[in-house]
Amino acid sequence: MTSPLKPAYQVFTREHDELMSAPEVLAEYQQDRPDLTQQFSNFVLERLEEIKAPAQVGGDAKRPVTFLLDCSGSMRGTPISVIIPSLIRIGDMLQAQGRPFEILGFTTRSWKGGNSRIEWIATGRDPQVPGRLCDLRHIVFKSRDAEWESVRMALTLTFLDGLLKENVDGEALEWAASRAAIYHRGEENLPAPGIVLITDGPPVDDSTIAANPEEFLNTHLVQVKAAIRQQMPLSVVAIKGGDDQIAQHPEAVQTAPHIEHIGDRPEDRVTNAIAQAIEKLEDWTPAS
Repeated sequence: MTSPLKPAYQVFTREHDELMSAPEVLAEYQQDRPDLTQQFSNFVLERLEEIKAPAQVGGDAKRPVTFLLDCSGSMRGTPISVIIPSLIRIGDMLQAQGRPFEILGFTTRSWKGGNSRIEWIATGRDPQVPGRLCDLRHIVFKSRDAEWESVRMALTLTFLDGLLKENVDGEALEWAASRAAIYHRGEENLPAPGIVLITDGPPVDDSTIAANPEEFLNTHLVQVKAAIRQQMPLSVVAIKGGDDQIAQHPEAVQTAPHIEHIGDRPEDRVTNAIAQAIEKLEDWTPAS
Protein backbone atom coordinates (compact mmCIF):
# COMPACT_ATOMS: atom_id res chain seq x y z
CA MET A 1 0.00 0.00 0.00
CA THR A 2 1.43 3.41 -0.94
CA SER A 3 0.65 6.51 1.02
CA PRO A 4 -0.13 10.01 -0.28
CA LEU A 5 2.98 12.03 -1.14
CA LYS A 6 5.01 8.83 -1.09
CA PRO A 7 8.02 10.43 -2.88
CA ALA A 8 8.63 12.46 0.30
CA TYR A 9 9.45 9.19 2.05
CA GLN A 10 12.37 7.11 0.87
CA VAL A 11 14.48 4.22 2.11
CA PHE A 12 18.25 4.07 1.76
CA THR A 13 18.25 0.26 1.51
CA ARG A 14 15.99 -2.66 2.34
CA GLU A 15 18.82 -5.15 1.92
CA HIS A 16 19.18 -5.73 5.67
CA ASP A 17 15.49 -5.80 6.66
CA GLU A 18 14.26 -9.01 8.27
CA LEU A 19 10.99 -10.90 8.59
CA MET A 20 10.99 -13.00 11.76
CA SER A 21 8.71 -15.90 12.63
CA ALA A 22 8.30 -15.69 16.41
CA PRO A 23 7.08 -19.29 16.85
CA GLU A 24 10.15 -20.62 15.02
CA VAL A 25 12.57 -18.49 17.03
CA LEU A 26 10.86 -19.39 20.31
CA ALA A 27 11.11 -23.09 19.39
CA GLU A 28 14.88 -22.67 19.06
CA TYR A 29 15.05 -21.02 22.46
CA GLN A 30 12.97 -23.82 23.95
CA GLN A 31 15.66 -26.26 22.85
CA ASP A 32 18.58 -24.14 24.06
CA ARG A 33 17.02 -22.47 27.13
CA PRO A 34 13.97 -24.48 28.23
CA ASP A 35 14.22 -23.03 31.73
CA LEU A 36 13.93 -19.48 30.42
CA THR A 37 11.02 -20.10 28.07
CA GLN A 38 9.17 -22.03 30.79
CA GLN A 39 9.68 -19.09 33.13
CA PHE A 40 8.14 -16.79 30.54
CA SER A 41 5.16 -19.13 30.07
CA ASN A 42 4.59 -19.50 33.81
CA PHE A 43 4.60 -15.73 34.26
CA VAL A 44 1.98 -15.26 31.54
CA LEU A 45 -0.22 -18.10 32.76
CA GLU A 46 -0.26 -16.64 36.28
CA ARG A 47 -1.25 -13.22 34.94
CA LEU A 48 -3.94 -14.69 32.73
CA GLU A 49 -5.66 -16.22 35.74
CA GLU A 50 -5.95 -12.77 37.32
CA ILE A 51 -7.39 -10.86 34.37
CA LYS A 52 -11.05 -9.94 34.70
CA ALA A 53 -11.69 -9.52 31.00
CA PRO A 54 -14.96 -8.37 29.44
CA ALA A 55 -17.42 -11.17 28.80
CA GLN A 56 -16.85 -10.85 25.07
CA VAL A 57 -15.29 -8.64 22.44
CA GLY A 58 -17.90 -6.54 20.68
CA GLY A 59 -18.17 -5.44 17.10
CA ASP A 60 -18.71 -7.54 14.01
CA ALA A 61 -17.46 -11.02 14.89
CA LYS A 62 -16.84 -11.72 11.21
CA ARG A 63 -14.41 -8.82 10.76
CA PRO A 64 -10.80 -10.08 10.65
CA VAL A 65 -8.41 -8.21 12.95
CA THR A 66 -4.69 -7.60 12.62
CA PHE A 67 -2.93 -6.57 15.82
CA LEU A 68 0.29 -4.61 15.26
CA LEU A 69 2.48 -4.43 18.36
CA ASP A 70 5.10 -1.73 18.83
CA CYS A 71 8.20 -3.67 19.97
CA SER A 72 10.37 -0.65 20.73
CA GLY A 73 12.85 -0.40 23.59
CA SER A 74 10.56 1.87 25.60
CA MET A 75 8.18 -1.08 25.92
CA ARG A 76 10.68 -3.03 28.03
CA GLY A 77 9.77 -3.85 31.61
CA THR A 78 6.30 -3.07 32.89
CA PRO A 79 4.64 -2.13 29.56
CA ILE A 80 5.43 -5.35 27.70
CA SER A 81 4.87 -7.53 30.78
CA VAL A 82 1.34 -6.11 31.02
CA ILE A 83 0.53 -6.03 27.30
CA ILE A 84 1.45 -9.63 26.50
CA PRO A 85 -0.95 -11.36 28.95
CA SER A 86 -3.64 -8.86 27.95
CA LEU A 87 -3.17 -9.53 24.25
CA ILE A 88 -3.15 -13.29 24.80
CA ARG A 89 -6.43 -13.01 26.72
CA ILE A 90 -7.93 -11.07 23.82
CA GLY A 91 -6.65 -13.73 21.44
CA ASP A 92 -8.33 -16.41 23.55
CA MET A 93 -11.62 -14.54 23.31
CA LEU A 94 -11.38 -14.03 19.55
CA GLN A 95 -10.52 -17.70 19.11
CA ALA A 96 -13.61 -18.64 21.10
CA GLN A 97 -15.68 -16.41 18.79
CA GLY A 98 -14.21 -18.09 15.73
CA ARG A 99 -12.96 -14.70 14.61
CA PRO A 100 -9.97 -14.57 12.21
CA PHE A 101 -7.00 -12.59 13.52
CA GLU A 102 -3.28 -12.20 13.20
CA ILE A 103 -0.65 -10.68 15.50
CA LEU A 104 2.37 -8.84 14.12
CA GLY A 105 5.16 -6.79 15.68
CA PHE A 106 7.80 -4.34 14.58
CA THR A 107 11.20 -3.14 15.75
CA THR A 108 14.72 -2.83 14.31
CA ARG A 109 17.48 -5.42 14.11
CA SER A 110 20.04 -3.19 15.82
CA TRP A 111 20.54 0.19 17.43
CA LYS A 112 21.96 3.23 15.63
CA GLY A 113 21.13 2.18 12.09
CA GLY A 114 22.98 -1.12 11.87
CA ASN A 115 24.29 -2.23 8.48
CA SER A 116 22.22 0.36 6.63
CA ARG A 117 24.03 3.22 8.34
CA ILE A 118 27.42 1.52 7.88
CA GLU A 119 26.79 1.28 4.13
CA TRP A 120 25.63 4.90 3.95
CA ILE A 121 28.76 6.13 5.71
CA ALA A 122 30.87 4.01 3.33
CA THR A 123 29.33 5.91 0.39
CA GLY A 124 30.56 9.19 1.85
CA ARG A 125 27.09 9.85 3.26
CA ASP A 126 25.59 10.00 -0.20
CA PRO A 127 22.79 10.89 -0.57
CA GLN A 128 22.98 13.59 2.05
CA VAL A 129 19.35 12.95 3.00
CA PRO A 130 19.15 9.15 2.80
CA GLY A 131 15.64 8.50 4.05
CA ARG A 132 14.96 5.62 6.41
CA LEU A 133 18.40 4.55 7.63
CA CYS A 134 18.07 1.40 9.73
CA ASP A 135 17.54 -2.35 9.46
CA LEU A 136 13.88 -3.18 10.08
CA ARG A 137 12.68 -6.31 11.83
CA HIS A 138 9.04 -7.24 11.26
CA ILE A 139 7.74 -10.09 13.40
CA VAL A 140 4.92 -12.56 12.80
CA PHE A 141 3.69 -13.81 16.17
CA LYS A 142 0.54 -15.40 14.74
CA SER A 143 -0.29 -15.58 11.06
CA ARG A 144 -3.95 -15.59 10.06
CA ASP A 145 -4.01 -19.34 9.41
CA ALA A 146 -1.88 -20.47 12.38
CA GLU A 147 -3.54 -22.47 15.14
CA TRP A 148 -3.81 -20.14 18.10
CA GLU A 149 -3.17 -22.75 20.78
CA SER A 150 0.13 -23.73 19.17
CA VAL A 151 1.51 -20.17 18.83
CA ARG A 152 -0.07 -18.10 21.63
CA MET A 153 3.08 -18.25 23.79
CA ALA A 154 5.19 -16.96 20.88
CA LEU A 155 4.33 -13.50 22.20
CA THR A 156 6.63 -14.17 25.17
CA LEU A 157 9.54 -13.74 22.74
CA THR A 158 9.18 -10.04 23.53
CA PHE A 159 10.54 -10.75 27.03
CA LEU A 160 13.97 -11.66 25.63
CA ASP A 161 16.77 -9.22 26.31
CA GLY A 162 17.78 -7.37 23.19
CA LEU A 163 14.70 -7.89 21.02
CA LEU A 164 13.00 -4.55 21.66
CA LYS A 165 14.89 -1.73 19.95
CA GLU A 166 13.64 1.13 17.76
CA ASN A 167 10.41 1.68 15.83
CA VAL A 168 9.47 2.82 12.34
CA ASP A 169 5.69 2.85 12.59
CA GLY A 170 4.69 4.00 9.12
CA GLU A 171 6.35 1.15 7.24
CA ALA A 172 5.09 -1.34 9.81
CA LEU A 173 1.52 -0.20 9.26
CA GLU A 174 1.95 -0.44 5.49
CA TRP A 175 3.20 -4.01 5.94
CA ALA A 176 0.30 -4.96 8.23
CA ALA A 177 -2.23 -3.42 5.86
CA SER A 178 -0.75 -5.15 2.83
CA ARG A 179 -0.98 -8.54 4.57
CA ALA A 180 -4.58 -7.86 5.58
CA ALA A 181 -5.45 -6.80 2.02
CA ILE A 182 -3.91 -9.96 0.55
CA TYR A 183 -5.97 -12.15 2.87
CA HIS A 184 -9.09 -10.15 2.06
CA ARG A 185 -8.84 -10.87 -1.66
CA GLY A 186 -10.02 -14.38 -0.89
CA GLU A 187 -12.53 -13.27 1.74
CA GLU A 188 -14.90 -10.97 -0.15
CA ASN A 189 -17.76 -12.40 1.90
CA LEU A 190 -16.23 -10.94 5.09
CA PRO A 191 -16.18 -7.29 6.24
CA ALA A 192 -13.05 -5.28 5.49
CA PRO A 193 -10.25 -6.32 7.84
CA GLY A 194 -9.32 -4.00 10.68
CA ILE A 195 -5.97 -3.08 12.19
CA VAL A 196 -5.36 -2.38 15.89
CA LEU A 197 -2.03 -0.64 16.53
CA ILE A 198 -0.75 -1.03 20.11
CA THR A 199 1.95 1.56 20.76
CA ASP A 200 3.55 3.65 23.48
CA GLY A 201 4.81 6.63 21.51
CA PRO A 202 5.84 8.19 18.20
CA PRO A 203 8.24 6.60 15.71
CA VAL A 204 11.84 6.72 16.95
CA ASP A 205 14.92 5.62 15.09
CA ASP A 206 17.92 7.73 16.02
CA SER A 207 19.90 6.97 12.86
CA THR A 208 17.02 8.00 10.60
CA ILE A 209 16.11 11.06 12.64
CA ALA A 210 19.70 12.33 12.68
CA ALA A 211 20.07 12.13 8.88
CA ASN A 212 16.68 13.47 7.77
CA PRO A 213 14.27 16.34 8.43
CA GLU A 214 13.02 16.35 12.01
CA GLU A 215 9.46 15.17 11.30
CA PHE A 216 10.41 12.63 8.61
CA LEU A 217 9.09 9.53 10.41
CA ASN A 218 6.12 11.27 12.04
CA THR A 219 4.96 12.78 8.75
CA HIS A 220 5.11 9.40 7.04
CA LEU A 221 3.10 7.79 9.83
CA VAL A 222 0.34 10.40 9.50
CA GLN A 223 0.22 9.86 5.73
CA VAL A 224 0.11 6.08 6.05
CA LYS A 225 -2.69 6.17 8.62
CA ALA A 226 -4.76 8.38 6.34
CA ALA A 227 -4.13 6.11 3.33
CA ILE A 228 -5.04 2.95 5.26
CA ARG A 229 -8.28 4.47 6.52
CA GLN A 230 -9.35 4.95 2.92
CA GLN A 231 -9.34 1.17 2.55
CA MET A 232 -9.92 -0.42 5.96
CA PRO A 233 -10.58 0.49 9.60
CA LEU A 234 -7.67 1.32 11.89
CA SER A 235 -7.74 1.97 15.63
CA VAL A 236 -4.98 2.66 18.13
CA VAL A 237 -4.31 1.69 21.74
CA ALA A 238 -2.03 4.26 23.40
CA ILE A 239 -0.21 2.47 26.18
CA LYS A 240 1.55 5.34 27.93
CA GLY A 241 -0.65 8.27 27.02
CA GLY A 242 0.93 11.67 27.48
CA ASP A 243 1.11 14.68 25.19
CA ASP A 244 3.25 13.03 22.51
CA GLN A 245 0.80 10.12 22.11
CA ILE A 246 -2.23 12.41 22.13
CA ALA A 247 -0.62 14.53 19.41
CA GLN A 248 0.37 11.48 17.35
CA HIS A 249 -2.84 9.48 17.84
CA PRO A 250 -5.62 11.82 19.05
CA GLU A 251 -8.20 9.14 18.22
CA ALA A 252 -6.53 6.46 20.36
CA VAL A 253 -8.00 4.49 23.23
CA GLN A 254 -5.84 5.65 26.16
CA THR A 255 -4.90 3.19 28.88
CA ALA A 256 -3.66 5.83 31.38
CA PRO A 257 -1.25 8.77 31.52
CA HIS A 258 1.38 6.07 32.05
CA ILE A 259 0.96 2.33 32.26
CA GLU A 260 2.76 2.17 35.62
CA HIS A 261 0.05 4.48 37.02
CA ILE A 262 -2.93 2.32 36.05
CA GLY A 263 -3.20 0.72 39.46
CA ASP A 264 -3.16 -2.75 40.97
CA ARG A 265 -4.70 -4.52 37.97
CA PRO A 266 -3.07 -3.01 34.87
CA GLU A 267 -3.84 -6.07 32.72
CA ASP A 268 -7.57 -5.48 33.22
CA ARG A 269 -7.23 -1.91 31.96
CA VAL A 270 -5.12 -2.86 28.95
CA THR A 271 -7.34 -5.83 28.04
CA ASN A 272 -10.39 -3.57 28.11
CA ALA A 273 -8.58 -0.91 26.06
CA ILE A 274 -7.75 -3.46 23.35
CA ALA A 275 -11.35 -4.68 23.37
CA GLN A 276 -12.57 -1.09 22.98
CA ALA A 277 -10.17 -0.54 20.09
CA ILE A 278 -11.60 -3.60 18.33
CA GLU A 279 -15.12 -2.26 18.82
CA LYS A 280 -14.03 1.14 17.41
CA LEU A 281 -13.23 -0.56 14.10
CA GLU A 282 -17.00 -0.53 13.50
CA ASP A 283 -16.99 3.29 13.37
CA TRP A 284 -15.25 3.16 10.00
CA THR A 285 -17.11 3.85 6.79
CA PRO A 286 -15.70 2.95 3.37
CA ALA A 287 -14.38 5.79 1.24
CA SER A 288 -16.88 6.83 -1.40
